[in-house]
Order: sequence, then structure tokens, then C-alpha cells
Amino acid sequence: MIYFLLFIIIIFIPIPIKISINYNKNLNIYIYKIKIKKKPKKKKHISTKSNFTFREILDILSILNKSKFKPILFFNLDFEYGFSDAAITAISYGVFTTLLGLIHNKSSDFFKLKKFNGNININYENQIVKLSITSIIFINIANIIYDLGFIYLAVYKNKRR
Repeated sequence: MIYFLLFIIIIFIPIPIKISINYNKNLNIYIYKIKIKKKPKKKKHISTKSNFTFREILDILSILNKSKFKPILFFNLDFEYGFSDAAITAISYGVFTTLLGLIHNKSSDFFKLKKFNGNININYENQIVKLSITSIIFINIANIIYDLGFIYLAVYKNKRR
């Protein structure tokens, strides 16, 4: 009985996952302050066959977009950059702010955004690129099961057509 009660509590309580990405001449990825190390890639032959059709992928994306039970996302981005030419630095500021809006728009399709901060700092004097992304994703296992059920039904309906 106690295991069943513990199982029910774990399913319905959101689990926070903290992810940090830092770039300053080398890339560091952390999950709960544990550094994720890159393994050397082996060249593999990649199969071009897919188990899903284009229609099924569009159905899955629309289900995830319309879902009421999206994971909650807290997102903080700090980006500092500078190029050797001040004109290129100034023009690229417009590109980076547009990309920040695109990231906000596309991440709101799959997450409930509770906090989204994007700071872009320009350094006209030095040639520098620093990136720091910190995010916390609250995932609820029951909501994942719910969404996977709808995805399975959408794929199953397409297979029957």
C-alpha cells in the first residue's frame, strides 16, 4: 500500500530538471551541476529510412502545440559578443535579437514559459563570444504519459487510413 501511495505521489509531482550551458572558448553542459562530457564521435552510416511519415510528424507537432499539459520552463540567456569591426557588431545585434524572439516563440509551442530572460550585451572593444544559458524544466510524468497517449492515437489513426 505504501509503495502504491509513493508511486502516485511521484507521478503527479513535477520534477525540476536544471540544465546549464556555458560557452567561453569551450562548451560546458551541466545537468544538476554535473558536467556532461562529450564523447568522441564515431562515423556511422546513417539510415535515411524513417518510421514516421511527414503527415504523422505534423500531427505529433500539432498535438504537442495544442496540449494543455506542457512542461513548465524557466529560461535565462546571457550573451556577450564583440567582433573586430564595430559595424558588423552593430548589425549582428539586430540578427541576435530577432533570433531571441524566434527562440521565445518556438519554445512557447512546447513549453509553458513562466520566465524568459534574454540579455544580449555588446562589446565593441574586444573580440569575444560568451554564452550562458540556464534553464529549469518542470516535468510531470503523468502529463508525459497523457501526451504520449494522444501521440500514439494520432499515429495509429494515420496507420489505419
